[in-house]
Formats: sequence, C-alpha cells, structure tokens
Amino acid sequence: MLRFHPVKTAADEAAVLAIYQSNPDYFALTVQPAPTLAMVQEDAAARPAEVSKWDKHYGLLKVDDRPVGVLDRLNGYPEADIVYIGLLMLAKSEQGQGLGQRVIRGLRKQFKQQGFKRLRVAVVSANTGALTFWEQLGFKPLGESQAQVGAAPQAVVILEQAL
Repeated sequence: MLRFHPVKTAADEAAVLAIYQSNPDYFALTVQPAPTLAMVQEDAAARPAEVSKWDKHYGLLKVDDRPVGVLDRLNGYPEADIVYIGLLMLAKSEQGQGLGQRVIRGLRKQFKQQGFKRLRVAVVSANTGALTFWEQLGFKPLGESQAQVGAAPQAVVILEQAL
C-alpha cells in the first residue's frame, strides 16, 4: 500500500537523501550540486512566506514501509483552491513502472475530497521527461516563468489540472 510519511527523523532524512542520490541526472539537469543532507533539510523547511508551516507537506512516499519517493507539496498555494506540487521524485529503481501515475491518481482523489479544485506543478523547461509525464496525466500548460531551483533561477513551465 502506498502512503505518505512526513520527514521527521534523521532516518527519514537519510532515506530522502538516498532517493535524491539515485537521481543524479535530475540534479545535473537542474544545475544543482550533488545532493547532501543539508539540501534535504533545506527542502524540508523551504516554503513561500505566505504559506503556513501547516500547509507545507514534505515527506517520503512508502510502499509497504519501503521508501520509494519524495513528495513536497503546498496546500492552498498560490490560491486557496490549489495544491502545488513542488517536487515529486521517485527512486531511480522505481521509475517507469506506473508508480508516479498511481501517486498522482491517489493525490487527485484525496485533494478533491478535501475541497481543492486544482493541482499545479512547475517543471524546469529543460526537463522534457518530466514535462511529458505531467502532460500524459492530463496537465495543461498555463505558461512559463522563472523559479529558484537550487542556487539559480531557471525557466519553468507551469502546468495545472482541474480536480
């Protein structure tokens, strides 16, 4: 069974780091240094000033208590009826098996039941594999922008789907 597990302990942080480290191509593509424990801790804490700590959810995705991915989301951002996914990363060994699609299907159902109307994501423009993933799930481009990814601003495509 797939479930979300908030990152709270050093062991959780180590599991996130292992998932990050299994995806070196992502960090190279997004012009970020090799992942570190400090990066995990920064990601866990990072949120826009207008988002409360109660609306920031950063954690592991687990299947039968085995960490398979990382999810970072903001409820009610940038508008009250939107859930914004800041990061969905699966361990390299878990990719290409339909798990990402299962995660998004489950999240859509959960967020709709919670009263949200839309799901939004911003994808680094150079990450064509991720753009294809989200578009195949029915997300539509809203436009382009710049976002801080690591130390540098990067071009991103904003995609959204109605729940």
